[in-house]
Amino acid sequence: MKYVSIVWAGLRRKPSRTVLTFLSIVTAFVLYGGLSGTMASFDQLLNELTDRTRLYTTSSVSPGLPLPMAHVARIERIPGVRSAYGIVNFNAQYQLPSNSFGGEAFRVEERRDGGFSDYIVTEEALTAMQRTRTGVLVGNDLAQRFGWKVGDKLPLQLKTLRKDRSTVWSFDIVGTWAAPPNSGRDSDQMWVNYDYLDEARVLNIGTVNAVITHAADPAQTESIAQQIDAAFANSEFETYTMSYAAAVRAELNQLANIQLIINTVLSAVFFTLLFVTGNTMMQSVRERIPEFGILKTVGFTDRIVSGVVLAESLAICLAAALLGIALAAELLFPLIFASFSMQALPMAPAVLLKSLGLALLLALITALPPALRAGRLNVVDALARRGN
Repeated sequence: MKYVSIVWAGLRRKPSRTVLTFLSIVTAFVLYGGLSGTMASFDQLLNELTDRTRLYTTSSVSPGLPLPMAHVARIERIPGVRSAYGIVNFNAQYQLPSNSFGGEAFRVEERRDGGFSDYIVTEEALTAMQRTRTGVLVGNDLAQRFGWKVGDKLPLQLKTLRKDRSTVWSFDIVGTWAAPPNSGRDSDQMWVNYDYLDEARVLNIGTVNAVITHAADPAQTESIAQQIDAAFANSEFETYTMSYAAAVRAELNQLANIQLIINTVLSAVFFTLLFVTGNTMMQSVRERIPEFGILKTVGFTDRIVSGVVLAESLAICLAAALLGIALAAELLFPLIFASFSMQALPMAPAVLLKSLGLALLLALITALPPALRAGRLNVVDALARRGN
């Protein structure tokens, strides 16, 4: 207990400085918990909501290059593949250029086996789309945005040129679909029959943007991905296959490398914090040199004196880290998830462990030099204030 009282006395010696240093560390860990914790929770949610049997295949040259639709049939013959279907992504405009949205074209019969597990859609709606050549299913968010309903006929402007040299396409709404609650996804897209789009367009006939594959066994996905890419190796249309969760992350990174931005911000924050905390510890030790000399006079060893300085740094850093992570989990997390219209997720335990590791590292880096200095003080010099 005598060591605890000495550590506590050192922290109380300059209360304002201790409090300001403590709050600086708390702020840093609130940012760390909020940013890194959110990314970790999103990754966890993505892994939980994404079908682990699903693989995403695109061109190995560039994700934007088309692949032959014939790839689908060849992939389906690979052992362990349950089903596969091709998709074409497109952008459409309704009445005004500002009324733009995205869509997917595919064959309903190919996608039925597990391809709609991530969505809420009725069998009747899928059957109506399959039977109606111009039939489309619109997401609930998209339908509410434009006031559409089942039975409406839609003239839409697509960037895809028709064979009649027009870019106006006519579709019939035959049903709707929705994203699961708290999935983090919206339903602001339209689903179109691939054959209707493909037969009328001028360019890239008989091609798809990507092939979605479902493995019969989740444990075989990595092996199947390798087999898919090996099947088209050294061909005109080589492929690159990844998990669907990885594909979603890659799509997000096309907008901005979110993880890089977060890491850059956090690196700058902690780099600055090193200087602030390090300067505080150096100043604290410099002011207390005579006190350390007295401790050595009454029998405290060099190791114990160094340990007292390290303990002060560990106490303030670990306590601030725990408070910062707690504030991030209770206050910042709900705000971040509310901005995505999602229920807040619990913070991943790995974030707490990493936070404690960072706090420990921060304490050691900032306190070790002054702690060694305090331990090496000569008693006479220290009492005479010659250790400054």
